[in-house]
Amino acid sequence: MPAMSISQRVKSSIVDFIVTGGGSGLSPISPGTVGSVAALIFWYILSSSKVLFSPSAIILLAVTTSAIGVAATHLHLLRHPTIKDPGYIVIDEWAGMFFALTAVESDQPFFIVLAFALFRLLDITKPWIIGRAERCNGALGVMLDDIVAGILAGAIVAGTKLLLP
Repeated sequence: MPAMSISQRVKSSIVDFIVTGGGSGLSPISPGTVGSVAALIFWYILSSSKVLFSPSAIILLAVTTSAIGVAATHLHLLRHPTIKDPGYIVIDEWAGMFFALTAVESDQPFFIVLAFALFRLLDITKPWIIGRAERCNGALGVMLDDIVAGILAGAIVAGTKLLLP
């Protein structure tokens, strides 16, 4: 195998950093959950510092993370064609968590925990359309099930907020 140039190594390192959620997916235990917690912490820091001051900004973060995640995952899978959906790729959990948190503010601990729990439950069990989304090929299949799980979790949280006083 030919040696990679410095430019190729830098691109590879950036792609690996992105797909592993800043390294959170390298956890030997439950990398998906660890990646989700890392995304939640990142969201919380931005949200409580008022950088993300509206649901629109959080949706933009989720959509941007999804787009970058699909591109980075595609590049990663091109370099590793024998793997399908390795556990260390957690950028999909990051995108899903951001979608799940669209209706939540940093001063709502009940809804933060609810969004996290619902997202993880839907991501792990993959009911209904989430399981179908996972069956897509390539990077889209890696990302789409978590995006759909996050959107559904966010919708459930938003509905719950309307029902509770």
